[in-house]
Amino acid sequence: RFSGIDYPTARRHSFLAYLARDGEPLRTVFSDPVTGGVLGELPRHDWIQRLQDVHFNLLMGATGYVVSGVGAMCLVVLVLTGLILWWPGVSRWTEALTVHTGRGWRRVIRECHWVTGAWTAGLLLLWAITGVYFCFPVQFREAVNVILPLTTPVAPVSAYGLPGGDVPSEVLVSRAMARVPGAQVARLFLPATATASAAVVLARREHGDFDTSDEVTVYFDRHTGEFLGLNDHSGRTAGDRVMAWLGVLHVGSFGGTPVRALWMVTG
Repeated sequence: RFSGIDYPTARRHSFLAYLARDGEPLRTVFSDPVTGGVLGELPRHDWIQRLQDVHFNLLMGATGYVVSGVGAMCLVVLVLTGLILWWPGVSRWTEALTVHTGRGWRRVIRECHWVTGAWTAGLLLLWAITGVYFCFPVQFREAVNVILPLTTPVAPVSAYGLPGGDVPSEVLVSRAMARVPGAQVARLFLPATATASAAVVLARREHGDFDTSDEVTVYFDRHTGEFLGLNDHSGRTAGDRVMAWLGVLHVGSFGGTPVRALWMVTG
């Protein structure tokens, strides 16, 4: 089943189409933006996928996610307690950020440990906290919602049991663009069930810039093409914005090459 498509971005000049079978992702295919011809397929069993599995779940499936999440929580505790033990007081904290070489080798080694921890604590906490979110997303959202309320958009449903097939995708895209003039088409989601709605996501500024605050999701009835509703992401709460930044911060996909280089070296 053809489940959706990602439109080209400034970094990826092809369409990215998704196919699924029985609710499970099957293939991800690149298509030419002009001819529609298939350019290739996202590999599913190459070394980089294996490397991702090591990073995500330690090659242990669902159990690996739990192990990684617990490890991330332990890292949070380690960094926070380390900062407390390192803190030298308001008057001396800047001095404690440097290593003093004239105090004997034992002292130098100890200060190297303190200084390295102090300088990297921010990134370590960032990666650890976002890692907890990736491993325990439901529990993480519930915890954030206690402090910063989150919105949970509910997609409208299509009418059930109507005769005929689905409305052509190009018709839905055209109607969505008419609802949000001047926007770029970002993604198209096709309904997975008989009552699910079709959704077109548009970006008011730029699709693919990792900033989703300018996105608008327009819902349509899959059988009739009737407009069912609109979700404007610009009205998100502070909690929604925090959640949207978690993945971006974890992988360093903001600020261009300098940030990616910093994330790679410090990582």
